[in-house]
Amino acid sequence: MGLVVAGMFSHTMAMTSSDANAISAVVIRDIIPALRGSRQPLTSRAELLGGRISTFLFIGLSMVIALSADSFGGVLGLIILWFGALVGPIAVPMLLGMLRPFRRCGPSAALFSWATGLLVFALAKYALAAPIASLGTASAQTINVAAPVLASAIVYCVFGWLRPWHNEASDALVESLDRDLEPATSIPVESTVA
Repeated sequence: MGLVVAGMFSHTMAMTSSDANAISAVVIRDIIPALRGSRQPLTSRAELLGGRISTFLFIGLSMVIALSADSFGGVLGLIILWFGALVGPIAVPMLLGMLRPFRRCGPSAALFSWATGLLVFALAKYALAAPIASLGTASAQTINVAAPVLASAIVYCVFGWLRPWHNEASDALVESLDRDLEPATSIPVESTVA
């Protein structure tokens, strides 16, 4: 029993570490350069230092959240909270953006849909907490998770319909998702077995 618990703890820590590194890489390589605009790119040393600092901050934030998990209703409540607040609204533009019918929904639609999902989550979790809680635990959890995702999906679709976005590179990417790769030509190999 002790080895199973130790293995689960070890895997959880390894997953947390790799997630923090992945998030830090996205922040340093994608978000910071976009925010810096036309200024010079970061040097390798600055990227390394920024990556280390952001990894430390993400791990620290994870530890603070884990220590205060009881105030969120335990671990299950914390998972539902994070999924409803972040994962659902972020997943809508990520998943729908790869489908051909949604190719005109651009970055603005993605940002507005994510912000709307976050706003709906905050309203459902805090402003309308009492009326939603009166529906029962299962219904309240369903509303807290489903409402932000549905709001995010609706805003993403409507925003893309009202303000279509055109980009040849993204159109080519979406079109390539619908085709199989060309089969490689096979090269005959002579057998050396006698």
